[in-house]
Amino acid sequence: MSTAQITQQVYPSFGQVGDPEPFQDKTPFNGSYDVGEPYQDINGNGQWDPDMGAVGVGGPGDVVLYTAEVDWKALPPLVVPIMGTNGTIRMRASVAVRNEPFTNPPPPPGQ
Repeated sequence: MSTAQITQQVYPSFGQVGDPEPFQDKTPFNGSYDVGEPYQDINGNGQWDPDMGAVGVGGPGDVVLYTAEVDWKALPPLVVPIMGTNGTIRMRASVAVRNEPFTNPPPPPGQ
């Protein structure tokens, strides 16, 4: 089994996890972002993204989506030619949590 890769993406709310950055659809109105249409750069990377999540662990009260991925060699040799995955299966699990709404760190013990 190979090493897991863990990523974090920060969102304004649970309802926005996986949503695209908002944009204003212009002619021809097709419901999809086209280069040059105005958009709101939620994640601050200077380009429109189909997922508004910003890379990082967020701050107080932010929603963070943690995703773990691993390639697992699990297929028997007879199945490998049929699946075309070289005998591996990509496994992925995600969980979204809200960070604590802390304002100041607690004082050290004994103070």
